[in-house]
Amino acid sequence: MTDSTSEQAIIDGRPGAGAALVTSIREDAGRRPKSRDVRNLGNLIPFMLNHWGFGAGAFVFLIISVGATLGVTGAAKAVVDEGFLSGGADRLNMAFIGLGAVALTLAVSTAFRFYFITRLGERVVADVRKALYSHILTLDPAFFLKTRTGEVLSRMTTDITLIETLVGSSISISLRNLFMLIGATILLAHVSWQLTLFVMMLGPVVILPMFIIGRRVRKLSTEAQDSFAEAVAYAGESLDALETVQAFGREKYATSRFGQAVEFAFGRSMARIQARATMTLLVMGLIFGGVTVVLWVGARQVVAGEMTAGTLLQFVILSVMAASSVGMLGETWGDVQKASGAMQRISELLAAKPNIAAPALPTVLPAPRGEVAFEDVTFAYPGRPDLPALRGLNLHVKPGETVALVGPSGAGKSTVFR
Repeated sequence: MTDSTSEQAIIDGRPGAGAALVTSIREDAGRRPKSRDVRNLGNLIPFMLNHWGFGAGAFVFLIISVGATLGVTGAAKAVVDEGFLSGGADRLNMAFIGLGAVALTLAVSTAFRFYFITRLGERVVADVRKALYSHILTLDPAFFLKTRTGEVLSRMTTDITLIETLVGSSISISLRNLFMLIGATILLAHVSWQLTLFVMMLGPVVILPMFIIGRRVRKLSTEAQDSFAEAVAYAGESLDALETVQAFGREKYATSRFGQAVEFAFGRSMARIQARATMTLLVMGLIFGGVTVVLWVGARQVVAGEMTAGTLLQFVILSVMAASSVGMLGETWGDVQKASGAMQRISELLAAKPNIAAPALPTVLPAPRGEVAFEDVTFAYPGRPDLPALRGLNLHVKPGETVALVGPSGAGKSTVFR
């Protein structure tokens, strides 16, 4: 696409070549298989250690941001207990000043964490791309006869994009939520171990139905997609052979068969929708029911003087943080598995060895004389070892001599020059 074409595409509201490439890479990334063997990610460690300073900076500000996030709950407790309930303006002002200081610390640390981890991800991805391309150039043609060029390019784009997502965001998000879960659990036990124990007992009751129905929803979603894909595939086959279908008067049959496939896909979709609606009902009912019970127990403790209103507020906020951390850890685990599969495919390319390599101690060639000679040469491409392109070739071209190779297509003229 030329510059003028790109400018016209922007004016017309159509995506440019770069935007189209990014969209294609993201779609391919969504279809990439996962790998449960996360040991493949160990091959990223050398690339990350080359820029350990950015990783250390990201980790330091990660710890600060987690501490500030948990500190917000303590500041909120102080606002309620020291400000509202005490009734003093000075205490109220100090409580809000403390809350503002914690919020400012959270904002600054989060910004620096984002900068360091994103820069680390971009730098690691750039190094992996350069190392991968440099290694690919050393492979012999036999490798590309077994591996398609499109597959190599896909690993250089789609798979590396998954690595970028992991290093540039998923690792940071996973560590942040892990530390948040640990810190929130410790603070919950410190604030009220009775309520914490009650929440832990209530957790499996809420999570187990979500897990069971969630697996059912994913299975039905896959079946609905497969059914629709079969219907589209049949439509493509019938349209490609439309003349044959019309010649034999099979239009009604083709329409009926396609309609049955569409209706079957619709039935699978309706089953998925019903299961999803049931899951939504259970999730909302169990979650809000559990929150209501916890608030009721906590409110009774506040009335009895066993807990302050600010402590109850802190407990609720910490509970929400802990629950959201568990959910985010589940989501990022999928990114980790995708990145592991991507790194496995990239490592296969980096581990590929050329069959023909330069010797460790090469011999200096003599001065060229401009003479070429082939004596009884037989050659077959690696992809077709049973079909030689050259068999018993004898050719002698003297210095200054001009020779033309003439023959039908496939006779081996190009092979001689290669």
